[in-house]
Amino acid sequence: MLMTNVDIEEALDKGKLKIEGFDAGCLQGTSYDARIGAQVHISNSEESVTFDDQRKTARLQPGEFALLITHERFQLPLDMAANIGPKTYFTRKGLILLAGLQVDPGFKGALALAVFNSSPKTIMLEHMQEICTLQFFQLKAPATAAAPVNRDLEQGNVPRVDKDYFRELETQSLTEVGKDLRNLAANVNLLTENVDALSRKLTENVEILSTRLTENVEALSKNISELRQSVAELRRIVWSLVLAMIPVLLGIAFQLFFR
Repeated sequence: MLMTNVDIEEALDKGKLKIEGFDAGCLQGTSYDARIGAQVHISNSEESVTFDDQRKTARLQPGEFALLITHERFQLPLDMAANIGPKTYFTRKGLILLAGLQVDPGFKGALALAVFNSSPKTIMLEHMQEICTLQFFQLKAPATAAAPVNRDLEQGNVPRVDKDYFRELETQSLTEVGKDLRNLAANVNLLTENVDALSRKLTENVEILSTRLTENVEALSKNISELRQSVAELRRIVWSLVLAMIPVLLGIAFQLFFR
């Protein structure tokens, strides 16, 4: 059965449900809004952000993940469970909540949440800002298996295994992706310009080569024509000489014959 605010307050008064850091202003009609705790771990950053009097916000760039802990620490009895949901305020901004949907019976500790900035803009995470909402359910009978014990969560800290994994997590923000795409576009434009210049140069060279080849062919054709004219003239001279020698040769032959 989904518990109303009256049911939740009654469970708190009886000590059945415990919420350390409870704020009545976070209690809604059928849910409780959990707030951002003192530490936030951001991907691509070696150090975690610790909120204090001097620092109240953390910047989550486009495409970055953040691992955070809730300010509240919860202790659920075996006959109670809870569902975790995102706050629409952040959903409209493009912040995606990455968390298990359910808090099991017998859970004790703060909630470790991961969020992802899927928007193209920076999202500010503020200390004590409402980050998720919990709906509590009264079970018909107590569960026979309780949620596993996690000492880090019991103490209100991000589990060490999650922090270690987050330090090794390498992500590329949308801002960096945008820069890479702009650089790629610039390189493509430069390559296009170089190809165009090479194409123009190649066209010019082909035109020059074609012009020179045409000129050489025309010159060769002219030379062949002149050579043909020279051969024809030489042939005419040879025939003229032959014709001129015939009478002489006949005269010599006639004298030799009648001597």
